Amino acid sequence: MSSLRSGRSLGKAVLSTLMLSALAACGGGGGSSDGTGNNNGGNGNGNPPAPTMSRLTLTGTVTDAPIPSAVVTATIGSQTFTTTADANGNYRLELAVEESAAGGFITLKAKGAGAQSYVEFTSRLGAFQALKTQAGSDEVLSSSENFATQITNVSTALAVLLQEANGGQAVNSQTLIDTLTPKLSAEALLRLAAAIKLLVDQPDVYPMPSGQTSLQSLLANATLREELVTDLFIQNPTTFRNAQSAIASDPTLTQPITTASLPSTLTAASLRNDVAAYGISDRTVSYTFNSNGTGVASTATRNLNMTWTVSGASVEITYDDGPVEMGGWELASCPGDDYGDTPAEYEVAYSTPGVKLTLLNKDLLAITESRHVVARGCGTIGPQPEIVTEARTILDDQDFLPFDIAELRDSTRTLWIYNRDPDGEYVGRSFMPDVAQLNANGTGTTRAFGKQFSWSLDASGALNIAFVDGVTARFRSIRELDSVATDVLYEFTLPSGRRVDAGASLRTDPQQQLAFTPDHVLGRHYFFGLDRAPIAPGAKGSRWRFDAGGLGTREAEYLDQNGNLYVRDSSSGGYYSYWAFEWIIEGDELVLKYCEPDWVPCNLTQDAHMTVLARDGARTYWFETWRQYVPDVDQGFLTDTLIRYYDYEPFDAPSAVASKASSARP
Repeated sequence: MSSLRSGRSLGKAVLSTLMLSALAACGGGGGSSDGTGNNNGGNGNGNPPAPTMSRLTLTGTVTDAPIPSAVVTATIGSQTFTTTADANGNYRLELAVEESAAGGFITLKAKGAGAQSYVEFTSRLGAFQALKTQAGSDEVLSSSENFATQITNVSTALAVLLQEANGGQAVNSQTLIDTLTPKLSAEALLRLAAAIKLLVDQPDVYPMPSGQTSLQSLLANATLREELVTDLFIQNPTTFRNAQSAIASDPTLTQPITTASLPSTLTAASLRNDVAAYGISDRTVSYTFNSNGTGVASTATRNLNMTWTVSGASVEITYDDGPVEMGGWELASCPGDDYGDTPAEYEVAYSTPGVKLTLLNKDLLAITESRHVVARGCGTIGPQPEIVTEARTILDDQDFLPFDIAELRDSTRTLWIYNRDPDGEYVGRSFMPDVAQLNANGTGTTRAFGKQFSWSLDASGALNIAFVDGVTARFRSIRELDSVATDVLYEFTLPSGRRVDAGASLRTDPQQQLAFTPDHVLGRHYFFGLDRAPIAPGAKGSRWRFDAGGLGTREAEYLDQNGNLYVRDSSSGGYYSYWAFEWIIEGDELVLKYCEPDWVPCNLTQDAHMTVLARDGARTYWFETWRQYVPDVDQGFLTDTLIRYYDYEPFDAPSAVASKASSARP
């Protein structure tokens, strides 16, 4: 009997609870009382309320070419959501997270199926709540609302380089993405994306490296990754370049450009590495887009009128005076040259009618040209036009670093100057570095060319200079290359129009003893660093050798047909005889003189005056003034200036390779 009574009592309790729940659901009640009059919240039985969920649906494509049946995973905090893409790589993924987790960051990953199981793409999407706002009232986020829902070779390359730039730590905030991306090398990203494309699209020709079964693991290893990109380029440079152009022309891989999104001025620069920042001209291009479809393309050497239209996802530009003769640099592999099989920059001359602009990312620009090549420093000239795609990093106003006026007052640093003689003829290059003294009173002068100027900082922290010859310039800091050098964007206003480029600016340290002494000269000085891009194990790089007695030579390493490493210098004869020089220290300068071989006394062909601007351990930073003898030029010389750094090695350091005498190049 007791059990039945207990059962009837339980039934009444359950009924009471259900009635209270119904009232609460209708708004007739909420919470419960503990008998003290305090409201405990909860759902009527002392338990906390059910959490409020926030929902978002992601749609996009897993593509390089489409990756069918890829498994797509979204990770936000400790939660994961998974779906499978269709035969065309299209996916739809529904997310539901508690409101308290809506500030979390979403990372997308996609893994191929079957024979493509090694394919692993990723995309850093963004913060959940911000993405939900972008999605709008339907709570469905498409690639037209945020292009990062596309999980591609490009998004994967970007994620890899972002993590590397973040010290190897995963990038899980939009702030980090916005901070790091404008400092990335767009060229490095495009090359990595092209390498991924070859591995995925043509696995029979370009298989994964031996022992590698995971694309993500391969890309996470910086050494293996760089070797992969280099090896694939060397294997077939034309195919590699075509892969880059295919990426730029694929609307599923590039972020759309619209007339409304196109800024009035778009400036983009090569941020490839610090060595390029010291000497390669036309690293930067700046496009001005007028609302009537006209505009101007400006570099250091050209100011080209153009017309433009937005076509599909890109901007098509035609030069008014095209085809235009252009000169630049291209990545190439030249066996037998200083760099062996290692890809390096070589000069190229070509004509082109215009360019096509596409976005790899909102901060990374792809520039595609149809080129008719007329001369190149490495490789052959084909009869057909070449489609070439390069990449540049977009420079927005908010990405520049402000100069510190306290550091500029009474300082000495290198600045870029515009250099023409009074008759309007070139004296060396148009824009060259010079050593400038910036006085505290806002005046200054340069050392090599005696340019006088006034200077000031504007509200953005840009350095503005007005030269007494009427030329004005603006310098803005892009990035710090190291403790001595800053990569700067310089914009000159000339009677012929605007000129834009980027280059290193070196700061001097007045506390250091910087004069040359024999102890700091005798030995080898390696251009842009010891072991930079060695052509083989044991190689150390190109350098100057300063011998006792005031003689010296350039030295360069080569590989013979059997893969043996050796060095050539002026004693190798023939072409290499011109590498010999005489040197002497005069005051605080190191002076080099190049003479016609076998002429006694010296028949001068060129000379150089070097000064030390900074020293960091065994590394020294030099300012160099070179004069080349040219009979048909006033005073017989063309003048050029350079800034470079060298790693010093004394003669008692171990030698890695032997010299080889020969009059023929390998």
